[in-house]
Amino acid sequence: MKVENNELHLFDPNMTYGINSSLFWGQKWTLDLSLNDENETDIIGWKTTMGYCECDRDGYDPLLELFGVQYENVNISIRNAVMAVDGPGTTFMYSSDHGMIRSSHYSWWLQSGYGWDLLGE
Repeated sequence: MKVENNELHLFDPNMTYGINSSLFWGQKWTLDLSLNDENETDIIGWKTTMGYCECDRDGYDPLLELFGVQYENVNISIRNAVMAVDGPGTTFMYSSDHGMIRSSHYSWWLQSGYGWDLLGE
């Protein structure tokens, strides 16, 4: 990981085709560390209230509770554009104060997914 210009870049300089990590699902991602306070949403289970879309979009949750811990102003980065061609979707929930809070990877075809959650502070 590398922070540059208020963005978190996830990459592995030794990998030709991505990142060898279950947290970042093998992709080279860039996440904006600034709060994206334009699209407020809530988390219900492992989904957002923004609804299904085979697109990339960003939002935030002003108060996310996960396993009894409350996190304020959590960025939510949904990367579902590849679902339009039957690929898997990915969602990151993070903040500049707490780092990565949740990372999930899922398939419309299988109606299932898996992920990683921060277990408290």
